Formats: sequence, C-alpha cells, structure tokens
Amino acid sequence: MATSAVAISAPHQPTSVFVRAPQSTKTPTKCTIEVFSRVIKPLLDGSSYTVNSVACSGDWADVIFTSEGTKQVDVAEYNKPLGVWVPDNTTEVCSKHMVPKALKIKACSGTISQAQ
Repeated sequence: MATSAVAISAPHQPTSVFVRAPQSTKTPTKCTIEVFSRVIKPLLDGSSYTVNSVACSGDWADVIFTSEGTKQVDVAEYNKPLGVWVPDNTTEVCSKHMVPKALKIKACSGTISQAQ
C-alpha cells in the first residue's frame, strides 16, 4: 500500500561541518525505532506520535512517523563530535542534495511543513 509522506523541518541548521560521505553504508550508531523516538521527541513535544520505521545510510537517517494521525518523515544526521543523531532542517538538506540516494526518495518527497 503506497502512502505519501510529509516531511517536517527541524527549526535549526545542519549540525555538522565535517565532510559527509553520502554513499557510505556504515551506520555510526544504532538505527532503531527506540533511538529515533528519543531523537524526534523534542521536536514534537506535546503531540502524540508513533515512530513507524527508520532507515539509515552512513551519517544520515530518515524517520517515518505518525503525528496526530498524519504520516510524516524527518531527516536526521549523525553528529560525530557529540555521538548522537540530531534532526536536520529537511528543506535545506534536501534542496542541497545532501541526503544519500538510498534515503532521498522517502526523505525528500512530499509537502514540507515546519515543526514548531
């Protein structure tokens, strides 16, 4: 069953200045629903959400979740100095073609909305 995803943008700039390896398939830390539930929680504070799936490629991840009945997708980037995944500004990283090809179709399609 095909679903359309709505991307949300984190209200911050990309968190890293290090060189990215977009075609890398090595995941820097665990790529699990539990990890990403904690990553997106601050963005959705006060809303009801469920993380449906995550996919990782190198230092990048897409997180598909349902927030108050609407399916959405967010992009996260691994911050090596801090050792944590951080949500990125989806609009910016998609428009600058920073998201790896393996994640780009799901992470960068659909209507973009702002997370407040």
